Parts: sequence; structure tokens; C-alpha cells
Amino acid sequence: MTTPAPYPACPQEPSPQGGPAGARPKRSVRKYVYGALAILLGLVLFLRLMVYPTMHGRAILRAYCTLSEKDARAQISRVRELNYVTVPNGSLTAEDVRALTTISRYYGPDVVAPVLAHYLRMPAFVAPQKTDAVVLLRYCGPNGIAPLIAALGRSDPALRAEAATQLGLLGQSANSAIPALEKALEDENADVNQAAGSALKKIRCQEPPK
Repeated sequence: MTTPAPYPACPQEPSPQGGPAGARPKRSVRKYVYGALAILLGLVLFLRLMVYPTMHGRAILRAYCTLSEKDARAQISRVRELNYVTVPNGSLTAEDVRALTTISRYYGPDVVAPVLAHYLRMPAFVAPQKTDAVVLLRYCGPNGIAPLIAALGRSDPALRAEAATQLGLLGQSANSAIPALEKALEDENADVNQAAGSALKKIRCQEPPK
């Protein structure tokens, strides 16, 4: 019995890269390095711009809520040196001391106010202490006015009402918030209406005569 002759091998066509067909194209290691660096840079930016300020804000609010009056009173002399908030009649309540001591611990209102403003922009599950943040912003003086005005536009009506209340407590120094408070008078929430009206009375009563 004769063995049939094998079929002739088909010639392989060269690949577009110049190698034999079926061979994997060689990828430059440089592309992988650039891709990894881009991912790493994006992660660093995300941590720096989003995660770090949020964690910083949580640390400030945790310190504010856990600071005892006794510990705060121990730093009363340092608190009285801070001139970025007006204390009625020169008296400091326990809340005043706790708030001002916390702000001084974290390098003053220039640092604390932007951190808390960022905290208010975060979702509630990441930033659950927004009401405390609004209260603490009042003690940041002029630095806290813009974030408080922005808080008047938040979706949470309790937060809007608290922002209006704190602006009213700032008195004449918050006169730049009058247009936003007037708009808040038309808010669909009754508590926000009432807080905005009260705040406007306090601010306008302290305005100097024209």
C-alpha cells in the first residue's frame, strides 16, 4: 500500500509588523509605564482634591464635638486673642470657647473655612455632620460668610434654615448675604422662611444709618 503524499504546506503571509503570521505584536514597555503613571497621578489628584479635604473636615468636626468645656476653658486666654469673631458684650459661652478653640487648633479660619466649605459639598453619607459644619463656619468670621451663603442653596431644608440662622447671628458683617436671604423668604420650607426673615431683621437692625 502506498502512503499518500502529504499536502504541501501553505506559505505564511507576513504580519503587518513584519513578523510571521500569528505572532503577537510587540508592545512598547513605555506605553505601560505611561499608563501606570497616568493612573497613579489621577489617584493622587483624587486623594488630594476630594478625599483629603473631606477627612480633614471630619477631623475638625470630631474635635469640635468631642472637646470638653473644661479643656476648652483651659485655653481661654488663647481664644480671647482671636479677633476674627465678634463676641457680644465680650462674653464667651461654652459653645463659643469650644468652637474658637477648635478653629485655633486647626490653624485658624483661613484654613478651616475652605475645608468646611468643601465638606458641605460632599454627599451626606460621606459628610454626615453638615449642621455642625454650618455652626462652626459662623466662628470663622468673614471667611465663613460665602460658604454660609452657598449653604442656603443646598437641598436639605434643615441645613438651609441653619445657614440662615448663623448668618443672622453674624449681624451687620453678613450684609452681603441679604440678597440670598431675601430669596430664601420664598423657600418652600416654612422653617427656612422663618429663619431667613429673622436673619434679615438682625442684619438690617445692625446696619449703620445711610
